[in-house]
Amino acid sequence: MQAQIVAELQEHQDTIGKLLETQKEIIERIAKVMAEAYATRNKVVLFGNGGSSADAQHIAAEFMGRYKMERGAMAALALTTNSSIVTAIGNDFGFEHSFERQVEGLVNSGDVVIGISTSGKAENVKLGLLKAKEKGATTIFFTGETGGKMQEIADAIDIFLHVPSENTPRIQEAHMVVGHIVSGLVEQEVFARKNMASNLAKIKLVALDFDGVLTDNRVLVSSDGTENVLCSREDSFGIDLLKKSGIEVIVISKEKNEVVEQRCGKLGIPCLNGIDEKYACLVEEMQKRNLQGQQVCFVGNDVPDEECIKAAGFGVAVADATESTVQAADYVTKKKGGQGAVREVADLILGAYHG
Repeated sequence: MQAQIVAELQEHQDTIGKLLETQKEIIERIAKVMAEAYATRNKVVLFGNGGSSADAQHIAAEFMGRYKMERGAMAALALTTNSSIVTAIGNDFGFEHSFERQVEGLVNSGDVVIGISTSGKAENVKLGLLKAKEKGATTIFFTGETGGKMQEIADAIDIFLHVPSENTPRIQEAHMVVGHIVSGLVEQEVFARKNMASNLAKIKLVALDFDGVLTDNRVLVSSDGTENVLCSREDSFGIDLLKKSGIEVIVISKEKNEVVEQRCGKLGIPCLNGIDEKYACLVEEMQKRNLQGQQVCFVGNDVPDEECIKAAGFGVAVADATESTVQAADYVTKKKGGQGAVREVADLILGAYHG
């Protein structure tokens, strides 16, 4: 008996090791897709047969109840729990339609639908995923090494999770390992966003570096020495939206340059340029307005901005900021400086104000 115990535990360990080697990026994608669905007030729907039915219910319970974090419920539904629905559909339409019919009635565009089948041969799972895709949901399939006949509908499945094994018990064990990992990742991501939104709603002042934030960090120099920079009208509109919502915007720049003053003048925001000590300047501006750090957002891109980023309640680095500046920030924009990064920050803040 002990030899069999050792062999099975070793096989489990080997399967999880292969899962780590081959599927970690897929697991990350699953977590991101689910977190995005929850961020947009959608839900997760799961189904499978036999042991996979139990897995679907288990994963749904982690979201509706909790995994590790004390937090509110997250909408998740296993389509295997209502025996009256499952048997009625099976009796009236055929067992293969047991999930398809429920998906038709319950799933909306933007939801995430997870079908589970160790062999990839379950017809009712296949039809359920096809209907989910038709409804505009993101479809995810948990299966074994080959995926079985689900490969026939690969175009309808957005994410395949392949457990590198053909042994049903090992596949089911790995499915639950993934279910637990994803539960934790999604829980952290969703409630980190909610905490960030709570902090953003406190912002009263947005302070911006100029070069590399309101510009793409390039300077165009003419033959007479005149300097020109490239800015984004998208950013300008974001600043205007902030001002209209009663949030003050200022620029704190090390550069003493007429182009900075001209741009700020056109935007209608205070321009503090030629500032060697940005942090001291930011503190002074906060004191003038009787503001605490948590009420300030600072957006920067390089080493001189890092002290301000750390001091601000919401410190932001643009996407193309230096590595150390990114490390100092609470948030890194998806867009680069001078290419919509400020508008992205404005949308985040205003979303928290109005959401």
